[in-house]
Amino acid sequence: MTSMPTSSHRSEDPTPEQLEEYASAVIERARKRRRVESDLAVGGLDSVDSLWVVGASGPLWRVRIKKHTQDHLVSRLKHYKTPDHGLITAFALPAIPQWVYLDCQYVNSALRQLLSSSCAVATANGQPILEEVPVEDSGPIRTMQKGKPNPQKGDWVRVTRGPYRNDVACVREIYDWGAEVLVIPRFYAPEHRRCPQREKRQHSSHSLWDSNRTLHRLGTMRQICPITKTQKRQNSEYDRGLLILQCEIQSLVTASTISASILGLFVQSQHSIVLQAELRAPCPMEWHFQVGDDVEISGNRTGVVCSISATGVEVSLDNGAGIHHIPFSRIIKRISVGDLVLCLESDREGLVQVVGEFHIVALAKGPNGEIEEFERPRNSVSRQCSRPHDYSEYIAKPKIVPHVGWIGRRVVVGAYGLVLRGKAGSVADVINEEGRPMAVVILDDEPDIARMFRPEDLTIEGRGEQLDIGETSNALEQIQGPMRSSGQTPWIGVQVGIFHTGHRLRSKIGTVRDVICGQDNASGLRLVIVLDTYDPATTNKEHTVDYEHVLEVETKRPLRLYKPLLLSQNAFLPRLSFIQSRYEERMEHMTRTLPGDFIRNRATTPPPNLDPAWDPRSKTPPLPDGSSISTSGFNPLSYEHHGHWATDGRLLGRELRIKLNGKAKTLIFRQGAKHAPVECYIRKGKKKIEAVPPELVEAIHPATPRNYERWVVIKGRHTGKYVRSIRYEKGATPKMPIWWTVAVVAPAEGQVDEQTGEELHLESTDLCLEEESESSRETNMLFSRKLREEAPRH
Repeated sequence: MTSMPTSSHRSEDPTPEQLEEYASAVIERARKRRRVESDLAVGGLDSVDSLWVVGASGPLWRVRIKKHTQDHLVSRLKHYKTPDHGLITAFALPAIPQWVYLDCQYVNSALRQLLSSSCAVATANGQPILEEVPVEDSGPIRTMQKGKPNPQKGDWVRVTRGPYRNDVACVREIYDWGAEVLVIPRFYAPEHRRCPQREKRQHSSHSLWDSNRTLHRLGTMRQICPITKTQKRQNSEYDRGLLILQCEIQSLVTASTISASILGLFVQSQHSIVLQAELRAPCPMEWHFQVGDDVEISGNRTGVVCSISATGVEVSLDNGAGIHHIPFSRIIKRISVGDLVLCLESDREGLVQVVGEFHIVALAKGPNGEIEEFERPRNSVSRQCSRPHDYSEYIAKPKIVPHVGWIGRRVVVGAYGLVLRGKAGSVADVINEEGRPMAVVILDDEPDIARMFRPEDLTIEGRGEQLDIGETSNALEQIQGPMRSSGQTPWIGVQVGIFHTGHRLRSKIGTVRDVICGQDNASGLRLVIVLDTYDPATTNKEHTVDYEHVLEVETKRPLRLYKPLLLSQNAFLPRLSFIQSRYEERMEHMTRTLPGDFIRNRATTPPPNLDPAWDPRSKTPPLPDGSSISTSGFNPLSYEHHGHWATDGRLLGRELRIKLNGKAKTLIFRQGAKHAPVECYIRKGKKKIEAVPPELVEAIHPATPRNYERWVVIKGRHTGKYVRSIRYEKGATPKMPIWWTVAVVAPAEGQVDEQTGEELHLESTDLCLEEESESSRETNMLFSRKLREEAPRH
């Protein structure tokens, strides 16, 4: 088969006879491969143009180039080409990064010289490496050239290859050889640095690059490079905390969704390209929008969603301004208190109690039937059509409401034929038994047994009148509007004391903040309280305690007996079994007979003349200014330390057991300069010490229940005190810290520790093991075992 002379042998332009011979050979080869019909073979030289793709002007040639130089060579050829070069156009394909394609009939000497003058062209024996593209390949190549548009600057894409595969990125710049994108850097824990790539990704976390904090956390630049390097032989470059990643165009696809946390990190970087691209960001995967949703838009505008696109939603504004395209980042759903919502992530239904700027708090029924709260972003829930029976899970069940005064009324069993006829007792409760009202009566002869009677079987003692229970009432009938409580929450603001033996807050006093119904404890009620003890480390920290574990402070009576419930507050009645057990009456009787005060630790008085902003019940008390400090005599060191715990001056002179890079070390605190009052050192051998940054220090908390060593308090107002354990209480889940009751001790060299008489209730994260000498451990072992109590069994 005759072939056209290649560029390596051609010294002058081909003759018409040579061109016609070459065209015939190409047509015959294409016909055999069924690229063209056989009737094209008789067209001669005039039919050559019919071989090219529409819009093409001739054959294709390609020149070999160096890596990442496509854009440079194409720009140079377009700038310097002249009619003498015979070059129509030059282009590059991102999918084929090692070649640049030349649209010309052949490569003449002038074009060859222009290519040789470029440093981007790869050469062999001093000559450019040129190839003629086969005719069967030229069609697909031109199709690729006119294919789908490449991503543009500011587009949101997903990386499909490399260490950052499946991560969302923002396009920084587009080149012919590929693109530069911005991604959130991944950081790996030191212990997983040598793991395989797949396992390493599982233990990585996204964070913006901060040279100061990252260097402190990872140690040295030598540790950082292997962690954040994106590819082999590629340096890591950062722009406003974002990693600049070089990618091929075919490894980028349009991102249809993005994590809300990742989008938040992008916006936090304040990169100019990201801030402009935020309006085109895809919908966060945690958010869900539907046609018909009521939404709010910035500028106090509202509307209804008409349609949803890849970069936002079409909203019909309520003010009659028509339909507008609104980005996802500028829109939020309208939710009201009392709405029934469905969490689309967990498929949980709940009743909205609190509506924040971006989040809602709702009540939902838990797996065991208890009512629990959950918090979700407003854009992640869907408002459901409110139906009356939807509220039955969250409010009191239908209950018989007695006339005022019937609870506690003295009655006599009067029905004929009853074995108990003539016996007297007191009405304890009225319940709904299979749709019929029944009275719960405690007979005088059987004080420990609760019996149920029909109202017609009871008469009022001393009057002979039949007991009138009253009309039935459903709690749903008391709801006006989307959501109303069955009555004002009782006992709010009442001071209570915790008396239950073994409770970690025993003898503490607190103020009731809220009452929670439908719980799994004996009474079915739990109280949310805030301790009244003036302790800035725990001020305003809410604790949940069982109703049966507290008494009113002054009268020492259970709350229901101290302040009886109103008729509208029947939803807050304890369980019937709890009332029938007469536990409240027994506790009241017991506290009256016990000598002394069971509440030993009363609320202490705050320092005098403090600014009113330092009210311990304030949610976020501001720091007092210099004048208030000087006038009140208040010492800032006596309150919560706001820096890293290892920089607290109250730890000077202490030696603790800590972890540094996963290894146990001895930490020593010494006096430093003015800019760093406390300096941290680790002991190396018997005589040498080495300074360490406080940020790298990790405390060893007491996690083993049977631990008899001495600890040091490292957080809160008691920082620096030596303590030993008395008892502990595990959290509700294994991930929650252990609560410890500890005794404050005063160490003495060569002697048993002296107990000061002060007890503290602290989380395990507030404690760190002390570097206690072997002789001290042996001396205090018996003392520690006697001091220690067994934890309560659950």
